[in-house]
Formats: sequence, structure tokens, C-alpha cells
Amino acid sequence: MSAAPILGAFGGDLTAGDYEAMAARWITPEVADAAGIRRVDSIEGCEMFVRKRGDLAGQIIPNLWPGEDHVREYRLRLDHPEMERSIDGSLRERGKYIGPPQRGNVLYIPPGVPSALLADTGTPVVVTEGEFKGLALWRASRTGAAPRFLPVSVAGVWCFRGTVGKITGSNGDRRDIKGVLPDFERIAWKGRRVVIAYDADAEQNPKVRAARAALTSTLVERGATVGIL
Repeated sequence: MSAAPILGAFGGDLTAGDYEAMAARWITPEVADAAGIRRVDSIEGCEMFVRKRGDLAGQIIPNLWPGEDHVREYRLRLDHPEMERSIDGSLRERGKYIGPPQRGNVLYIPPGVPSALLADTGTPVVVTEGEFKGLALWRASRTGAAPRFLPVSVAGVWCFRGTVGKITGSNGDRRDIKGVLPDFERIAWKGRRVVIAYDADAEQNPKVRAARAALTSTLVERGATVGIL
């Protein structure tokens, strides 16, 4: 079960180094190419994501909904994100992924996933964080005649929620409406088994645990049976 490569209008071919880095994440060149991942330099990155400064060289990741043939969004994985010092003195990358400004969150389902899986409640769902983990899971799912599970990725642990609309306030001001992403209503959850597979640091990070608990409640409200990896 393979997908035709996505021919995007932006970016160029991935480098040998890109493929090596993806292989370490269990993403083959075939999976990366089928997903439409491309490389942009800093100038094109700034143009695509409307930034006036900064090093925006990296890999662009298109987002297509299963059964649709148009790219509805892009995200950019930066080669050189900013570094942030933690309270324990260690350094970590900050803002590794960026999206277009003033655009809402969307779910990521790997290109090539059959749209029928969205309604097939007999196929479990694994929810993870980030497009690359979703692609690795999609490869892991396809070990037999039919996919063993449906991988669904959120951009960040709290990114199953976002701005879902606008409303005019009593004084005429425009206000955001926050809620669960509309993409969730495009997947059948009632009676489906779901596993939340966030990063391993969830056990030490109370913010991640809180997000995981909130997502669990969101899915249980929709009739899913939820477990934690």
C-alpha cells in the first residue's frame, strides 16, 4: 500500500543528510518522498512562512487529508532552531517546528492512509506528537495485508485544541472561539480503541501529563476506549 509522491510547488530535493536523519527516526526514503517532504533554503522558508528574519532553512512537510488531493497546510522543521536554557542548566531546542502565522492547528495523517480507515472503528488509532513520528508509525502499521492501526499526529501535546471560530463580542470586538479541532469530528471514535503515544518524558513532565489527560477525556467523551503507551 504505497502512495504516489506529492509534487509540491515549493522546495527542492532532500539531501543525503536529510535521508540519513530520517532513517534514524525509522523513516525510509520511500516514505519521506511519498509524504512530499522537501527542502527549502532560508530565503524560501522566510517567504513561505512570512518571516522577515531568522534562519528558516529546513524541511517542509505538507498536510493532506485522506481522500483529498490538495495540500491544506505546510509545516517547517528548522535545521537550526533557537536554543533555550532549562532551569537545570541544560540546553534544548526551542521552536523546532513552525507554521504559517495566524493559522489554526490541524491534525496530521500520513499521506497514503486510506480515507476508509477514518470510519473503520475496528482499526485502532495511535495518537502521537509530530509528523515524523506519525510517518514512522504508518510504516510500522503496514506489516500485513491491511494496516494494523491508524496513526494520527498532533503538532504539540496541547494542539488537539485551538481556535475553531470567531464571534463578535457585545462591544463589536472579534473574539476567538477555542475548542477541540474540527478534524476530530471527521474521524469515527465511538467504540474505537485509541492509544496515546506521547514522548517518554510525559512521566516526568507534569505539563505533558496534563495534556495527555485532557486528550483522554476528549476521546472518551466521543466514545473511544483510551490507553496510554
